[in-house]
Amino acid sequence: MAKRQFGVTVVVAILLLLGGKESPALPIRTTDPNVGIFSGSAALGRVEFAEASRPGVDVSATIVPTMFLYSPTTYSAFGIVAPYVEKRLNLKGKGDEFTQGISDIMLLGRYKFFSLPQKQAWNQAAFQLTLKLPTGPTDRRINLPVPPSVKRALQPGTGSTDFIFEFAGGRFTTRYNLLANIGYRLNTEDDEISFGDQFFVKTDLEYFLFPWLTRKHGQEVISLLEFSFVHAERDQFKDRGVPNSGGNSFFLAPGLQWIVSERFLVETSIQLPLSQDLAGKQPMLDQSVLVGVRFVY
Repeated sequence: MAKRQFGVTVVVAILLLLGGKESPALPIRTTDPNVGIFSGSAALGRVEFAEASRPGVDVSATIVPTMFLYSPTTYSAFGIVAPYVEKRLNLKGKGDEFTQGISDIMLLGRYKFFSLPQKQAWNQAAFQLTLKLPTGPTDRRINLPVPPSVKRALQPGTGSTDFIFEFAGGRFTTRYNLLANIGYRLNTEDDEISFGDQFFVKTDLEYFLFPWLTRKHGQEVISLLEFSFVHAERDQFKDRGVPNSGGNSFFLAPGLQWIVSERFLVETSIQLPLSQDLAGKQPMLDQSVLVGVRFVY
């Protein structure tokens, strides 16, 4: 059972601008290419709950990633993410395991290399690189009789230095936005354990609701519909593939955003599985619920 089997991925989407009539919406789970709205600092707070299961096994996780972002120019941004995590594994008839703590810190940078304004539309593309550092603890005592890769997945940290490469593009209009990103996560080895690399594709359709609310109060309510595909390679332990790991998954995540002001936004999303073709006997994601706030200062 690799870390992804908890159904939770640390949120690494860049926080940019939060509102205003000229600002596009920002996706909840899809990386956004829109670097060039503002120069300054921003903060993001989120809570994500996820549950996964199979007969005899229940897994749950809570992640609270706090992000700080600095944009020195309208074409670049840099950020740091410090996630707090809680993980629980229940094996029926054998017991329950619970861990918590500060997970691995992530550093990210983004550069917008394409921007094409059009009449009532705006096309953009950006590249993002995320570096995950092995800062989280990996020495919490695990008493359940599970394989070493599962014991490592239950730890707050992974022990490895990992890299996430992403390209994001989008078309922004006055009533709807279309966004997509494609990426690859390269996981390295620690203590003879390596979680499988991941390839992912995400798309996002956003539609602005209640235009009268924007005209009268300067606020916006946005509906989102995000699709995700994730291919995960098998985990490795002592240079051998872990049988119950790897596979392909499709997810659908409807969501809502309420842009309260030009500096404040609240959002929520629920991610549901459309298809999970996982190797071996892995817990399958039941649902993942995300709530968050964003603030520009």
